[in-house]
Amino acid sequence: MQVTHPDPFWNPDVVDFEKIYEAAQEEEESPNESWTSFLAMFTRANKDDTYTYTAHKYRQKHVTMSFTQLDQIIQDAISAVSSQADPPTASSPDGSKLKGV
Repeated sequence: MQVTHPDPFWNPDVVDFEKIYEAAQEEEESPNESWTSFLAMFTRANKDDTYTYTAHKYRQKHVTMSFTQLDQIIQDAISAVSSQADPPTASSPDGSKLKGV
């Protein structure tokens, strides 16, 4: 999930992002999965274009695994859709009905 801007809930007037930032600095080896998922929404800061998204090794592994799973889902979806698509076939030998296709 990516939070859009401006968002009615996820903004500094409602949420104390400093607390989230402080909690995210902890170096737990295996934090609670709910917390990890929550922090994944905030893995990028403004103007952050790093490849790893975060300096935390556990979260790097989590983000990489998520991208791998997403990539596989996309490949499977494309494969499923493309196997259902049939090219148009000519009903007459001269192909005149295919003009403009």
